[in-house]
Amino acid sequence: MISERNRTSEENIVFFERRLKEALKRGTADAEAIALFTEWSMRQEKNLEALQKTDAAAFDEGKMLFEIQRAKIYLQAGLKEEAVETLEDLLLLVESYMNEDSKKFVEMYRSIENKIDRIHSR
Repeated sequence: MISERNRTSEENIVFFERRLKEALKRGTADAEAIALFTEWSMRQEKNLEALQKTDAAAFDEGKMLFEIQRAKIYLQAGLKEEAVETLEDLLLLVESYMNEDSKKFVEMYRSIENKIDRIHSR
C-alpha cells in the first residue's frame, strides 16, 4: 500500500474522496463522515474563493460544478435524497443565471433535471 506521502496530489484526492464516500455510507450523522465531508467542502470552497478573486465567470461555473460533485458523492454513498436536494438547489442557482446566457444555462438546467430524473428512477 502506498503511503500518503508517496501519493501524487491527484492520488491523494482520489483516496480522500474514496474514504469520504465510504464514511457517508454509514450515514450523514457518522462522525468520520461529517469530518471528511466538512474537510472536502472546505477544500473546494477555498479553491472557489481563490477563483472568485481572479475570474468571476469561472467562479460561477466552478460553484455549479462543486454542487454537482457534492450530489455525485451523495449518490455514490447511497444518499439519494441528499443528492436530489443538492441538485434541486443547483437548479435554483442555474435559473438565476438563465437571463445572462440563456442557451448555456438552459442546457445546464435540462442536464440537472435529467440527473434528478435518473436518480428518482433508480
